[in-house]
Amino acid sequence: RKNFKFRMNYFVELVGFPGAGKSYITKKLKENYLKKKIIENDELFFSYYKSNKITKKIFFKLFYYYKKNIKFESNFLFKNEYIFLKNKINLIIKKKNLNKIINKFKLILNLTFHNESGKKRSLDNFKLNLASNYLKSQEKIIINDEGLYQSIFQVYKNELRKEHLKKIDEFLNSLPKPNLVILINSNFKELFKRTENRKKGFKYQNNDLKLLKKNFLKINKILRNNLKKKRINNLSIYSNDSLKKNILKIKKKIR
Repeated sequence: RKNFKFRMNYFVELVGFPGAGKSYITKKLKENYLKKKIIENDELFFSYYKSNKITKKIFFKLFYYYKKNIKFESNFLFKNEYIFLKNKINLIIKKKNLNKIINKFKLILNLTFHNESGKKRSLDNFKLNLASNYLKSQEKIIINDEGLYQSIFQVYKNELRKEHLKKIDEFLNSLPKPNLVILINSNFKELFKRTENRKKGFKYQNNDLKLLKKNFLKINKILRNNLKKKRINNLSIYSNDSLKKNILKIKKKIR
């Protein structure tokens, strides 16, 4: 039987504005530097509950690919795998009394442009990320480029006012502490260019840039203050620095 143990893995979150290069840095860390030890957050969850039977193992692998490229919820092809993992997530949420955190995240989602389907997808991913923090140790470095702290960088309907920023701060206060947060600094001109030719994912061109920039800068300030207040170990890197330089800084900081 699997037991729940808190904070035994080493959790690293990459945080930055959309297009800052979080996924690219994660990919390069896995490929070239820490391949034997590093694993992504959702990859940890899927591998933790995978079956030893070959056919089920194959389906789990395919379901993980489906989750990464489409969404977690599956009502047809991977219905059984989805229900199985969803039940595991709900069990952890119940045992660890995590509904208060989830409800705070729902308040933030209500401020965004997401339709009901988008909110459901964000909530599913958030619950999986949250539950992963409470799995038994595998002595791995868990890296997440779309994690709990990154989840506050949403496209909001209106300019964030004091009461909205208070909700975001309260949400951040409720989150479990990662071992390290890597803050990726970028300028907006650079971000705009990076997302311009994306085939999928976030694009700055599709949004009110003035409003987006204003909200993101406010969120960034709250985030940095929260990391300081909670004494969370963090590292600032710059997206226009060389990959080699950034990877070396990250490797020195981890453990």
